[in-house]
Amino acid sequence: MRESRQEAVTYVGADGRTLEFTAKDSGGNAYDLTDLDISISAKLGATVKIDNSDCTVVLAASGTFTYTPTSAEIDESGEYDAQVRLENQSGEVDYLERFIIDVRNPITGS
Repeated sequence: MRESRQEAVTYVGADGRTLEFTAKDSGGNAYDLTDLDISISAKLGATVKIDNSDCTVVLAASGTFTYTPTSAEIDESGEYDAQVRLENQSGEVDYLERFIIDVRNPITGS
């Protein structure tokens, strides 16, 4: 049985499909992302698929941000082990809880 973690779903080769997230602290409260640099990394097995790529803040005060993977980053189906890095203007770094990006093969008709 796998560990229960937050999950985002997308599809193999879904270039331009934006994933939206809400950054929360350990108490479940939204992070204020004002003046923070946000990046995401993800691995499929031992292979790095998303390498410290910049995210876009949507609503800083409510912790909302997005990331749009390229088709090259999500070219294989599977559960990508992902983590988001936060860095403030002083260079202090924090990480959000690890989560899964579930990259699925799209269903096609016969």
